[in-house]
Amino acid sequence: YLALGEKRVAVSEGVTETVQYLRKEVMGHAYSHRLITNSFSMSGTGPFGRRYMKMFVYLPEAVNPEAKKALVQGFGCGMTAKALTDTASLTQIDVVDTSRNVLDMSRVVFPDPRDNPLNDPRVRVHVEDGRFFLLATPEKYDIITGEPPPPQSAGVVNLYSREYFQMVKRALAPGGVFTYGLHAIGMAPDQTRAILRAFLDVFPAGSLWSGSGYEWIMMGSREPMGPPTEEAFSRQWRDPVVGPEMRALGFFHPEQMGTFFLADGKRLADWVGPVRPLMDDRPMSLDARGPVMPEYEDEYGAFMFSAGAEENFFGSPTVARMWPASLLEKTRPHFAVRNVALSEFVESTFKQGYSLPRTITTLDNPLLHDYVPWAFR
Repeated sequence: YLALGEKRVAVSEGVTETVQYLRKEVMGHAYSHRLITNSFSMSGTGPFGRRYMKMFVYLPEAVNPEAKKALVQGFGCGMTAKALTDTASLTQIDVVDTSRNVLDMSRVVFPDPRDNPLNDPRVRVHVEDGRFFLLATPEKYDIITGEPPPPQSAGVVNLYSREYFQMVKRALAPGGVFTYGLHAIGMAPDQTRAILRAFLDVFPAGSLWSGSGYEWIMMGSREPMGPPTEEAFSRQWRDPVVGPEMRALGFFHPEQMGTFFLADGKRLADWVGPVRPLMDDRPMSLDARGPVMPEYEDEYGAFMFSAGAEENFFGSPTVARMWPASLLEKTRPHFAVRNVALSEFVESTFKQGYSLPRTITTLDNPLLHDYVPWAFR
């Protein structure tokens, strides 16, 4: 599992797992960490992973800026939890993970205890199965999110089933928002569709977003309360802690956020098609084999890069209930350069390479200027 520039820096054997941390160094300084659990690469802190795992928080916080209570299922490398603790307006943050070992190893990623999200006084840690926690808790949350392992991992499939999504919905407060990772990068399209069908059965107005390339994000809500003001929606970008991190991850402006929308409503339902939902009593709907992306990338890419996303976004009743009307109009020009940003996270025929004509176009378009230094992060 060692990639170029990586070395193993920590190993710990727990009751149910062996945890390893790999560190990538650049010129003698730590650049990123990767979490290996039972020989499976689970999570990482590089720009690609950090971006989508923090978008789990940035997206619901934008559309529900008055959120006070949040729940994250699965700690991983702590990127999602860190995005939550960086959000000063939250008053309670519950972190649920089955592994005390993974939680204890967070010191590898956060050597300064002041940076570790688990040490934030608003955080309550629960070493517990995520489904059991949802069934037992009396709490109602404004944001529920998760950093789940890929669904083919042992014992994980039931964190993507229709029954699981029903448990999540019951734990949402009115107006609460749920975001969850969908690892299309490691699944065949029919498996991705089975999870989406399970999700849409519970959140029929749910939407799909791109976090980092084919690391997609499902977002659903319970009883949407109506769009926030543009000032409230944009608050994160002005925050002295959250704002710089958002820009470092390629979220430069509030009006740009909408361009990472992929689909909802009829467009999403048409792509999912008549597939049966993933359910607790049909876990073998998912194939336990490893990543198959090269075989299916054309199908995923055609959907993700389609111009239909723009028409869907501006015609969506769900988006109209989440997005300030004044911000919608400011978002429209950014769709013209949408695929430049999305292509930064894929290695395929859809990736727009650094040709001279493209470079000239990029430098000539003010909407793309921020991407120039960011592309060489």
